[in-house]
This record gives sequence, structure tokens and C-alpha cells, in this order.
Amino acid sequence: MTEMGERLVERAREAGGIRPDANASDLFALISAAAWLREQVSEEQAERLLSIMLDGLQPTR
Repeated sequence: MTEMGERLVERAREAGGIRPDANASDLFALISAAAWLREQVSEEQAERLLSIMLDGLQPTR
């Protein structure tokens, strides 16, 4: 799974869709955090926090 994640992140990086310092480990940690958050906070707050996380993965332009 890690190898597939690395390939996914590399392709996203090459396409300019993810910041250059992000890696598969970061992606898996964010997915785990998002799942945990959804169980801990309201749906509205979880959606807002997920949006913030995803914005943080965007490359700077």
C-alpha cells in the first residue's frame, strides 16, 4: 500500500497537484487524522477541518 501511495503522490506532484514536499506517509497520516476527527467533532467542523487539510496539500503558486 505504501508503494502505491508513493506512486500516487509522485504522479500528483509531477502534475502539479500536490506540494513538492508531501509524501505518502503524510497522506496516510492525514487520512487517519480525518477519520479520527470525524468521530470526535460535528460534521460541520469535520468538513471544515478536512478542507483546511486539503488546502494545505496544494502547491503554492
